[in-house]
Amino acid sequence: MKTNAYRVLRLSYNANSSEIHKAAAGMRRATVLGLEVSTESDVPVLGEIPRTEVSIRTAVGRLGNPVQRLGDRLFWFHLAPQPQESEAPAEPAPVLRRKPNETARRHDEALRGLFAAFDAGLDDAGVAVWVRALRRWHKVVSEDQYWALTLSIEVEGAFEPAALPSEITALRDEAVGLAAEPLVAAARDALAREEIAAARRIMMAFGQLLDTGRWATTAQQETASLAAERVRALCRAFHEEYSRSSVNPRVDCEDGAAEKNKKSCDIALRRFRSELLPALDRVLRIVPSDHEVAEQSREEAALCLREIAEDYTWADDRITFEKLLEEALRMAPSGTLGAIRIECQLAPIREKAAAPAARRIRTLCRTYHLEHSSRVDRKRGDANHRNKTACDAALARFRSEIMPAVDEVLRLVDSDHEIAQQSRVPAAHCLREIAEDYAWADDFITCAQLLEEASKLASGTTGAVGIERQLIRMREASVKQQGAIWIDRQLKRMRAAPIKQRGAIRIERQLIETRGASVEQRAVGVPITSLPPLRTIKWIAATAIVGLILAIAITSSQSSSSASRPSTILVDDSATSPSRMPATSSGDEPAARSDPAPGTSSRYIAKDDASRSELADLNAQIESGRSQLEALQRQLTPVSAEVKVLDARMQTLSSELASLKAQQEAGVEIDLVEANAKVDEHNALLQERRALFAANKVDLQTRADLEQQDSILVHKYNALLRSTR
Repeated sequence: MKTNAYRVLRLSYNANSSEIHKAAAGMRRATVLGLEVSTESDVPVLGEIPRTEVSIRTAVGRLGNPVQRLGDRLFWFHLAPQPQESEAPAEPAPVLRRKPNETARRHDEALRGLFAAFDAGLDDAGVAVWVRALRRWHKVVSEDQYWALTLSIEVEGAFEPAALPSEITALRDEAVGLAAEPLVAAARDALAREEIAAARRIMMAFGQLLDTGRWATTAQQETASLAAERVRALCRAFHEEYSRSSVNPRVDCEDGAAEKNKKSCDIALRRFRSELLPALDRVLRIVPSDHEVAEQSREEAALCLREIAEDYTWADDRITFEKLLEEALRMAPSGTLGAIRIECQLAPIREKAAAPAARRIRTLCRTYHLEHSSRVDRKRGDANHRNKTACDAALARFRSEIMPAVDEVLRLVDSDHEIAQQSRVPAAHCLREIAEDYAWADDFITCAQLLEEASKLASGTTGAVGIERQLIRMREASVKQQGAIWIDRQLKRMRAAPIKQRGAIRIERQLIETRGASVEQRAVGVPITSLPPLRTIKWIAATAIVGLILAIAITSSQSSSSASRPSTILVDDSATSPSRMPATSSGDEPAARSDPAPGTSSRYIAKDDASRSELADLNAQIESGRSQLEALQRQLTPVSAEVKVLDARMQTLSSELASLKAQQEAGVEIDLVEANAKVDEHNALLQERRALFAANKVDLQTRADLEQQDSILVHKYNALLRSTR
């Protein structure tokens, strides 16, 4: 940029060959006469321009070379910036022959963004400026219109020699990489100065710009390799200095040298932890963990630690050998060649360690079978509680003794290993026995759960087949028992409410009496002294039916009879509307009257009076509750209106934010300040909405309770009314 030929000669983007030579001659005269001054068109932010005879001649030479001319034109303005206040040069800059079009304007804006990034720094904000500038530059240089403009200027400029189409294509491929060279250089400089945070930010920026061309992948790879160079050098030094094949090997392979070897191995291990591990940590702080260079560094460090571990075998320290191999395996990336080599070396060690644990599992399972199988009473009777206690003790022992041993085996070897299967199968059968014992405690739910666990434990083995068959049967029994437990809980809640229970019994007794009184009234024509409002008559019938159901349920729960109960109750559809009274028969005429039995008239009238009293009480409760509900609804109406306004505004903001997100994902640059402002506004509205609900929480809950109470009372009213017809 500092020696750009168009900048040195103050030329516009589309200057032709003759204008170039004319500008160079004028610049020489101004320099000789001392009339040359710096102006805003020189873009001082890019540094001072050394306008000497040599620099002017060099600029003319660059513009005569097609490749250099294309590069200098790419990184200069289509219309050179004009000074606001400056002395006129000896020869004014040539006037443009055409008006700059939209493509050229976008190019100039993107170029200004690159110039602004030069001074942005390498903190989070500065790197973000670089990312935005390079993305905008990539968008410009990816457009065919821009390169068509470049080709037309090249043709019209009468340059000799003219640029070839292949040279323009090559520049197009390298355009973003050339613009990013200052950022790549900044990454190398940050590594040299041990500025880890800055280097990591630049590496992340390269990752964000991978879709702008191959340059980003290359830059990321070069920077990562430079960061990992110290790890590779240390690993080579360890191998050359301490290998048994080196001139001065770390270990002595002669007998009786264990103590000497132990000291040498300890020194090597301390050096590994003090030098190589910090270097590896430095790489992982700069390079993403899933990057190829990061995985290579981890693998090389793991293999280095593996060599140190092997040397401990010559010091007769098998424990440290195994620990270091485990550490090396955790360090090596999964699936790499180094990890596979370490796993193969660890396999016989792990098998040897897992074998005693597998034998202990088989011994524990045999012990359980002998000790606990006789503690379960397998006769039908009242042994459920004793069996449940014995099963709980057996399960606790299984989880505290057998399962830890199984976990230890599975930690050492794969689940499909022969030793693992020899451990999983007896443990699964032991758990299956415990599950079967729970069936003798009438706990089919726990039985099914333990069979599920045993099936997973024995998965992939022959023992899983029998467990699966038994599990299918126990699932059905578990579902039935869960249903029975739910019914029992409902009955317990009903028994815990004696007032409701007595009310149900009283409703049932009044229902019987009311039926007789209604027949007597229709037969002898006794006048009705009081009648509830028409809108509540239909509600009475449902209450009586509910009361009768409660009474039947309570009676059935207290009886050991196995008689079946009706599963459904059919209710007249017209009962859903409390404001209408159903017809008493299919026509307009009342139902036929029945003659009462002798001696029942006075008893029926008394029962009818009790029913009317019950209906009047229910009606009064319904009217009172609805009055409270209406008052509360009027109080909450402004709150509901305010919530609707907030919801409408939040929905509008959500739509706008979704549109902005779609634009950003499509590569369109958005105004982040505006987007963040919309997010803040949306969150503020959400907080206001939550505050409204919190402030009116008590009233909202009261309204819900009143609505539920109204529904229950209406149902009771309708039930009682239906029973009197």
